Amino acid sequence: MTAFDQAWELVKADTGMWDEIYADLYEKLGGRGRGKTDNTGGLPGYKGVPLDFIPTNLGMELLQQHIAPRRLNTLKDFRETSGDKGYTVDDLIESIMEDGFRLDDRKQTNYVVPNFRFDKEGNIKQWEGRHRTQALSEMGAPYIPSFGIGHSPLGSNPRAIGNPFDKINPIFTGDESQYSAAAYFGPNKARYETPPSWIFNQELVPGMGRLLPVIDGKPISDEKMTQHIHNVGMNDWVDRPEWKVFHD
Repeated sequence: MTAFDQAWELVKADTGMWDEIYADLYEKLGGRGRGKTDNTGGLPGYKGVPLDFIPTNLGMELLQQHIAPRRLNTLKDFRETSGDKGYTVDDLIESIMEDGFRLDDRKQTNYVVPNFRFDKEGNIKQWEGRHRTQALSEMGAPYIPSFGIGHSPLGSNPRAIGNPFDKINPIFTGDESQYSAAAYFGPNKARYETPPSWIFNQELVPGMGRLLPVIDGKPISDEKMTQHIHNVGMNDWVDRPEWKVFHD
């Protein structure tokens, strides 16, 4: 068994504890693959945020790529810092253990839910929620909540980060039309939160499936996602996106 296979076996372990820890996320974000994302939880800043997950080791790799070019060159150094809200990794571990991973209705989600961005060179780096990512890793979380968002303007096509995440959804760049649904959710406009399993075009956490864009529960074709939204009637979907879990 390879190191990667062993890692996947850990991810496939009993996740009952983590279902409980992430319960507030499921409730306030409407679960994975909910209907139209029209601020289901009634909380400011949560409109359009899809609930998706990535393996924790992937989140930590993205975190390492974020801190490497900075003065804090190691995770140990980074751990000694505090986040924008003044929380340290130890503070967050204590809070998550006591109350679960909760969404505070006084804050924007991108300061709570870990997420990543593509930089101008097309590289992927952890963006917000970095201290929470490290806290969840130290707690032994097999997977962490995550979404992706682009960087405007993007100078290069987005790059994957190696096996098994070695492919980017071919329509993610929205090359057909800069006003297509794929473009609005792609890396150039940096406007909308996008499920990682759609960005990487595959199931990322075993058993969770992947999120695909749908209308009335049916997958939207790549052709429709890449055409001008006015020409194919996608205006409403861009304003109120709908995702659904599919298992390959």
